[in-house]
Amino acid sequence: TFQGQAGESWNSGAQKLGVSADLRRAANPLAVRAGLVRYRDEILTVPAVNPPASSPESPAATETPAPAEEPSAEPTANCPELWSDYPGWVEEGLTKPDGLAAVLAMLRGCAVLDEENTRSGDWNGDGSPDWALVLRVDSEEAVPAESELLVVMSVGEEAELRYQARPAGQVTILAASDINLDQQPDLLWVDTTCGANTCFDTVLVRSWDGEKWVDWSQSSMVMAYAEVKLDESSAVGQGREIVLQGGEYGGSGAGPQRARTELWGSLEGAPYSLLETVYAASDCLYFKVLDANAALLQSSEAGLELARELYSQAVVSRSLRPCGQRDNELVELRSFSLFRLALVHAYSGNVDLAAATVDQLKEAFADSLYLGLAEAWWSEFSASGAVGRQEGLGLLA
Repeated sequence: TFQGQAGESWNSGAQKLGVSADLRRAANPLAVRAGLVRYRDEILTVPAVNPPASSPESPAATETPAPAEEPSAEPTANCPELWSDYPGWVEEGLTKPDGLAAVLAMLRGCAVLDEENTRSGDWNGDGSPDWALVLRVDSEEAVPAESELLVVMSVGEEAELRYQARPAGQVTILAASDINLDQQPDLLWVDTTCGANTCFDTVLVRSWDGEKWVDWSQSSMVMAYAEVKLDESSAVGQGREIVLQGGEYGGSGAGPQRARTELWGSLEGAPYSLLETVYAASDCLYFKVLDANAALLQSSEAGLELARELYSQAVVSRSLRPCGQRDNELVELRSFSLFRLALVHAYSGNVDLAAATVDQLKEAFADSLYLGLAEAWWSEFSASGAVGRQEGLGLLA
């Protein structure tokens, strides 16, 4: 390796090492920037060369002074006219001399390589770097901007295009390492798409299995306006978990909104699955009822106790407000909650309290459609002594 000095250019540094500037740039593709800018104290690889033997008749080489400024990098090939042609163009470029170095130079020359999103590492363990290249174009014709994720893997002395993401929107790479500690490298990125009022973030995980990049998630990870991060947030997951926070849609017609946090983990190295969903606190009556429904469906003592508490709050709490667009929302949700509260009491074996709750529903909401449902259920239950556990579930869907 060679450490650059203050004021050193590609040409002057190459002359010190006895190599060409082109060969030096080819050996250090990530250090090639617009305008051929160099950073002070940057560590670069010294290219291996086999110089020809000097002839006795050859005059001694003389040092050529380095130019004060180097010209901006020029495109090294004609850029594709169509965005869809770039993957094939890259694949073809990898078969030519200088392979990956030439491709990187071409992409920079066409101003489509997203340097901040590009990642590299020895993912197949052959001692040579592999690359995740994010391409992006901003133009008046491409609204929103187009992007692509291409994974190039080393194969001996050459390189091959081994994966194309084909994103729907903008790609942001979050990690290019073994995030779940299963001894296999992973790629984690976000694909962001935006409509008229809302942007959606889709989180994708691919894992290298020794032959190909495979999907390493059990289901889709999608959330509106998500903030995505890696964190060690669970004792049951292996490695790091994927945390999504957001979920509130834009637009006036989106309906009641509240944020949520999703925790996705890899159990014993398995593909990422949803471990937990936590909703933000809300004074919206609708969400209080949804939480009570979810607790009731747990079919456990703890779930019944939580459902009893939440349905009771939905009935009596005056701090909960209507947040939908229905004129009779309060009546509908509170009468529904009383019916469900009667079910909870019956599930818990408190028949007298269940009967009293049906009477309370009749007195408070005589015109509610849920009164007829509650009376029909109570009549059947009283005759048979059995609770229809699925009766009335899903009525808010």
